[in-house]
Amino acid sequence: MTRHPGTSASMSTAKKTAIATAVVILVVIAAVVVTLLVHGKDSDPNAATTRKPASSKSSSAGQADGANGCVGGDDPTTAISSAFNEPLTERGAVQFTSTVFRWMQDSNTTQEQLRNVGERLSSTTILDVFKDVPRNLPSDAHVGFSTKNSYAWVKSFDAKKGTANLVFTGKRTGHDSTRSVESEMATVVTLSSKDGHWFLENSDMGSYGKGEAGFSAAKNDARTHGAPLAGGCGE
Repeated sequence: MTRHPGTSASMSTAKKTAIATAVVILVVIAAVVVTLLVHGKDSDPNAATTRKPASSKSSSAGQADGANGCVGGDDPTTAISSAFNEPLTERGAVQFTSTVFRWMQDSNTTQEQLRNVGERLSSTTILDVFKDVPRNLPSDAHVGFSTKNSYAWVKSFDAKKGTANLVFTGKRTGHDSTRSVESEMATVVTLSSKDGHWFLENSDMGSYGKGEAGFSAAKNDARTHGAPLAGGCGE
């Protein structure tokens, strides 16, 4: 007599599949955080894994003076169009950096968008780093970049040449339906002007050097000499 698997067997298989999927998502998110540390710090003692709380939305307060960390809205895939319109000013440099970082590191940005639009906004060196961000994740999973609590310090700015150098901080984030991963970031950003808008030439630790000491020094300088971004987006 041929035996057919019952309902309990089907449920067991489905449960195992769900668990395996969740594990894979968490591993992918953690791997992305580590990969992106190439342009942040070598080690990550500030990384944290927590239970994800129930989602909630609150209306945004009035915008404070200073650079806005959420130009174009919360969705980086649509906000990226604003990057082309940022003025070649110190404030424009900070807002451009914020928007481009959010867009490049968001799992909802497709590889095609990163290739076609990204080449107009950033050097291939930077694009090659962020192309490793996973795309097409399950609906309950997301990898992104948060500008909430971000700071920026414009170390140098030349209006005639259209160049800027700034220290920028933020937070890389990732989650599935049950857990979240986050990692602080500090980086030195080099911008130039191209076709009438800002262009991301490079993002690394510069003279700060890699490792925890460099990260702490960059983060401290951004907070001491710079200013917090208003209206930050992200988790």
